[in-house]
Amino acid sequence: MHLTFRQIACLAPLLTLCLSISACDKVVFHSLRSGTGDVYTVNSDGSNLQNLTADLADERTPVYTPDGDRIVFVGRQAGDDEIYIMDDDGDNVINLSNNPGGNDMTPVISPAGDKIVYRRENSAGFYDLYIMNLDGSGKQLLSDPTQRLSGEPVVFSPSGQVVAYMVVIIIEGRSHPKLYLVNNDGNGRHALTEGDVPEFLPKFVCADDRLLINSFRLGNWEVYTVSADGSGPVNLSNSVAFEVNADLDSDCQHVVFQSDRNGIGNNDLFLVKIDGSDLLQLTTNTGNDDSPFFSPNGSRIGYLSRPADGGNYDLWVMNSDGTGKHKVSGAASQGAYCCPIHSFSPGGGKLLFNTLFANGNRELFTVDVDGGNLVNISNDPAVDDQQSFRP
Repeated sequence: MHLTFRQIACLAPLLTLCLSISACDKVVFHSLRSGTGDVYTVNSDGSNLQNLTADLADERTPVYTPDGDRIVFVGRQAGDDEIYIMDDDGDNVINLSNNPGGNDMTPVISPAGDKIVYRRENSAGFYDLYIMNLDGSGKQLLSDPTQRLSGEPVVFSPSGQVVAYMVVIIIEGRSHPKLYLVNNDGNGRHALTEGDVPEFLPKFVCADDRLLINSFRLGNWEVYTVSADGSGPVNLSNSVAFEVNADLDSDCQHVVFQSDRNGIGNNDLFLVKIDGSDLLQLTTNTGNDDSPFFSPNGSRIGYLSRPADGGNYDLWVMNSDGTGKHKVSGAASQGAYCCPIHSFSPGGGKLLFNTLFANGNRELFTVDVDGGNLVNISNDPAVDDQQSFRP
């Protein structure tokens, strides 16, 4: 086995800050502790906190490039929202969007790390979807400027050749997201489904030609897979209940989702094969189990849970067959904040989550998958959020 330099550094016995590979996991996040937004990094054990943008203006929404060497973020150094990139130590800051007088935000990086899709404000005060190369060149409009973008997240296909995004449609006076696909060169734009059908949370099923989605096509929210041309829909959840927040394991063989089929106000988690067979109920909580997410190798599922009488949500972990359920958040974290998707570390040994204290303070915690070593890694009275692990 050949180790990378980063792995060797993690294993070196002379280093005191990284005593194991999991201790070397780095987290990037946004914080208001300086009075304006800044981008920080910190080790997953809470050590080596660094403000990477202390000399700049209001910064937010940091995200690592797939190689973990650079960070893309939104900042206001030029007086409006622009998309920047910098080294993961804060050096070599470059304005990528370079759109004076306009606002650019919510960057999403392609799996290969060579392109960024982002939202650019138009003259009507809404946003269009653009794409550019990682060096800021090759900017191109992807969305239809006559349509209004939804605030739902944008997703690249595994090859980076296709982008899934949502626009706003109005049904009976209410706004809903509708799913569109477009090639990364701006060609081939099309709605996934004909008509005014709300859809959201797309995930590509290990290739560019099929997606996992939440769809309202039958008059209730269901979990489907469907081909990228809209053909061949398969209803995986297949009930009259409210079923959303589906996640896909890494080999695209199983889907986990939440459902209230056992009674309104009682969400439980279910596992199903990608072809819709072998439905398995994973939880039987009389309260709510929400927002499931797979570990990197698919062997575990993290989720949020709270009892029927209310109170705080907590972060739990179970095996992907529903066994071994255990709570990993605790009194020190005052539970876990509902309902963003929290995350496993790249190696699967830790979890990263945020919490909302009773005094309104948002903090970031890491914890081992067995519930040990619960650490407040942000540990400041200001808001700390928009967190993610370094790849």
